[in-house]
This record gives sequence, structure tokens and C-alpha cells, in this order.
Amino acid sequence: MTPKVKSEKTYLGRIIYDLNLNIKLELELIEKSSILKHQKDPEGVFIMIQPPYYWAKKEQSNLKIQMELKDRFIKFIAQINSLFVNAPDYIISQINEINDFILSWIDQKESYEIPGTIEAAKAVFLEKVNPLFSILDSLNMSSSTRNLLVPDTNVLIDFPDILKYNDIFKIRNSIIVLIPTVLSELDDLKRKRNDINLVNKVKESISTIKKLRNKGNFLDGINVTKSIKLMTIVEVSSKNSPLSILESENKDDKILTSVLEIQRKYPTDCVYLLTSDIHLQTKAESLSISFLEPLEKGI
Repeated sequence: MTPKVKSEKTYLGRIIYDLNLNIKLELELIEKSSILKHQKDPEGVFIMIQPPYYWAKKEQSNLKIQMELKDRFIKFIAQINSLFVNAPDYIISQINEINDFILSWIDQKESYEIPGTIEAAKAVFLEKVNPLFSILDSLNMSSSTRNLLVPDTNVLIDFPDILKYNDIFKIRNSIIVLIPTVLSELDDLKRKRNDINLVNKVKESISTIKKLRNKGNFLDGINVTKSIKLMTIVEVSSKNSPLSILESENKDDKILTSVLEIQRKYPTDCVYLLTSDIHLQTKAESLSISFLEPLEKGI
């Protein structure tokens, strides 16, 4: 059972896409493997307590698939654990049990769950993994998909008029999310006296944000036009991220941590990091974060 999602541009949609791809690769691995039956002691002297069937000696040709699968699935586990970090214990236990099963089958460890044929093995694998789709589908409750835009510092400086973001980024009906790291960086930059031009642009951006903030509660979200909503989130620590490549003191990593948290909270919405920074774009892509670059020149 594969849940229906409106777009692979959503975090939930990308996770389901990755799960389907991982399943496809594991089925290919099973297809290229062999299953043997343990032989009983013909003399009947020893009673062997072991599973009746086992995976045959590992083929070198399967090693590449196993390595790719394990790498992909470890990343998948980090994503799904992040998504369900606040789930009830029984859901977390179910997810962990499925994750352990999949990893053991990638490694082709000895198990009583190994059946006598390859076709039966594929059926067992699908039966064990399918509950993950039901768990993911439980998050797919939203009737509509929204666009959440998270600008980095340079975007806010070079494009201070937030009301034009729908046109600049070719998006309809957006929620612009201002994150603490970016707001803090704007405050720091306004004090750089050695670059008057930059300071003036930063002050313009801050002034625009303050005017819009006066229209309501920033945390709840402010409807600044019919098609644009403005909101912020509380600070998120990189230390709480399941992805160890993020550093708690690195500003780019703080931005990425916030975007990951937004994706976790709104998995059925399309979340985009707004940036033209190629390093930040590359890192975002490696974390399954979508990004948009301004279509106008200037950054």
C-alpha cells in the first residue's frame, strides 16, 4: 500500500518516494540472491537448533547493491526518525522493528523469517515493510498543500520587499517563514559601519519586517495580503538534529536545521529554502531540502 500524496515536492512525498526506491532495490537484491536449506545430520546424533533456510554465500556482484542500499536506508532512517520524533512509543517501536528487519535483510543475516524460495522471500519482505506506508499515511491529513518559503539572509537583504516574493520566486499563495538565525544575522550586519551600502539595505529589510510584524502575532502568522502570510518559528538547536553532519555553531547549518524542523512540522506542505548561495544549495540538496533561487538578477 503506497499512500497518495499530492506532490513529491513535499517532505512526506520525498520520503515515500525514497521508501519505494529502497524497496525496489531490496527486491532486486533478493532476486539476485539464493536461498539454501540447512541439511539435517544424517546420523541423527546432533540436534541442530537453527532456521531451516539461509541466504547462500554472498555474491560479489551483490555487494554494490548492498552498500548502496545500506547507505540509502541509513539516511532514510534518520529522516523518518526525525519525522516521528514526538510520536507515541508504540509507533516508534513499530518503526524501529521494521527498520531493524530491513537492515538485517540487506545484510542477509540468518533469520527464521527466511522462507524456502526467492518469490516467497520477496512476499515476506513486502509484508513486513508495508506497515510503514500506513504509518506515513497517518500524516497525510491535510486537504491542501501550502508553499512555505524560508529566505536566507542575502535574499532578505537583496529583496527586502517581501510582498513581491510570489512574483520573484514564481509561487502562488505562500507563507514566508523568517527564522531566528537569519533575523539575528540581519541585526549583526546593521552594525557593520565599514559598508554603508550594505547597512542601508539591511536596515531597509529590517524596517519592512517590523512594519509587517505590527499587523499581528509573528508566531501565529500574519496575513499581510490575500496570497502572502508571514510567520516565524522558535530557535532550533542543531544538536537535536538526527543528521550528524550539521554543526551547532555554523550559521548555514543553523538555517538548514530550522528548515528541517519546518519540514518535520509540515510534512505535507512544500517547503523551499530561498537562497542563491551555491554552498548552501548543495548542502540543502544533500539533506533532501528543496531550494529556490531568485529569478531576478542582483544576488
